Amino acid sequence: MTPRLRILAWRGALLAAAALALAHVPSARADVVTVKGGKVHEGKVVSQDEAKVVIETTFEGRLEVPRADVVKVDTSTPPLREQFAFRFESAKDVAALVELTGWAKGKGFTREIADVWRKVLVLDPANVRAHKALGHVKVGAAWLTPEEKAKADVAAEEAALRAKGLVPYDGRWVTPEEKEALEKGLLKDGDEWVTEEVWHRRRGERRVGDAWVRVGETEGRERAKVLTTALSEEIHALWGPSVDLFHNLSPEEAAACLDAAEKASTAFRRLVRAAPEDKIDDLRVEVLCAHRAPTYARYAEKFAEESEVAKLGPAFETWANQASKARSFWWPHPVAATGQYLFPNTLVVLQSAVAHNLTQVLLVRYRFNVRFSSHWLTEGLAYHVEMATMAQSHTYTVGRGGIPGGADPALWQDSTNWRAQLKALVMAGADSPFPRLATARADGFSLPDLVKAWSVVDMLVALDAGKFKAFIDASKEKDRDEQEALRTAYGMDYRQVEERWRRWVDAGFQP
Repeated sequence: MTPRLRILAWRGALLAAAALALAHVPSARADVVTVKGGKVHEGKVVSQDEAKVVIETTFEGRLEVPRADVVKVDTSTPPLREQFAFRFESAKDVAALVELTGWAKGKGFTREIADVWRKVLVLDPANVRAHKALGHVKVGAAWLTPEEKAKADVAAEEAALRAKGLVPYDGRWVTPEEKEALEKGLLKDGDEWVTEEVWHRRRGERRVGDAWVRVGETEGRERAKVLTTALSEEIHALWGPSVDLFHNLSPEEAAACLDAAEKASTAFRRLVRAAPEDKIDDLRVEVLCAHRAPTYARYAEKFAEESEVAKLGPAFETWANQASKARSFWWPHPVAATGQYLFPNTLVVLQSAVAHNLTQVLLVRYRFNVRFSSHWLTEGLAYHVEMATMAQSHTYTVGRGGIPGGADPALWQDSTNWRAQLKALVMAGADSPFPRLATARADGFSLPDLVKAWSVVDMLVALDAGKFKAFIDASKEKDRDEQEALRTAYGMDYRQVEERWRRWVDAGFQP
């Protein structure tokens, strides 16, 4: 008789003896309890009497079955866990173990099946079926558990991030410079690291007690009520970090204008790297966007009355009348404001006017000393901010004449054509020399002159934004000549700027 047959014979004899013993003991333990309705509870009977049968089931835990519900208590079949343990111990090859998994699954086993597959892998480490049953993942030539795969992925990701020069900080990966800034408690604002106070101030917020609150929001709503009465039109207020927008537009149109204003304000402040000493940190600009010209005209008159513009001198006595007939106006002090209207223009034209006018207000108020920058710089910088924030411009060019050779003004009124038109003008030798533009009055500028002013500012910023700030700062100094400020910052006078700009154009508007 083979060893396996001897084991089976021995186990059969053992079970038979147990069954015989149970048959002669009234309270003997049973292994299978059948109840009314046909349901079977399999396991080990812990106790039984005339009232109930208590069975420790294989899968359902301990159950108490009323004796009246018991149909039969059977001891002829060994409990499933004993059967499983015997089969598990007896299986000595892969085929027997695989067969055991099928039997165990059919009997209701779940967790124990994984032990069978692990034993398979002891006998056959490359067994694909066992690996898949255990949820293993093949990586290269190796099989990994889900936990091992997750650790390997994390290690690979960390290695890749470190290869990029990043370091861990507070649960994320940052550059060493970012880590240093974060450890100092700084916050990221665009491409700058600033203190918490500066970050909030740039968003129009000030600390009150332990909270940051929006400055001017309540005042803005009150101002809207004043303007509603003065303009005989329902005026609404929109709050922004640096502007108060008043309007009688649709909500979507008003939101678009506020967005243009805030983008222009942010672009200007970042370009000049505004600090508290530059005197625009706390500046809020009043921006009116009317739907039609009559509402705008009444606002210009109301603003002139409130600001007592006429008292500034003879040149300002008719300012209100002139501003009300224009497409827009801007005013820097003591209240900084701009006014413009929509109809019959398009929304993008109105947005351009807001961005352009706001930039001019900010330039005058920057390091405020009641000194206006030259016309080329004021207009050129306003165009630069427009193009940087909106990728186009629709401001002030419409209606301007003075096109050399009688060319179509429409070609110059489309900002997407500006570089091509300037290139053609330079090749024809018909552009105005920069030394003349640098000292010309506003009424001496043609449409191409305005576009060239934009291009010169574009060039100066592209060459070195830090030097451009230094130029603006120096130009704001009392009694400082603008050409001297340019020479101090860039080492170029007006003539040299002209020469450098021509090389800029020849190079395709590149440094």
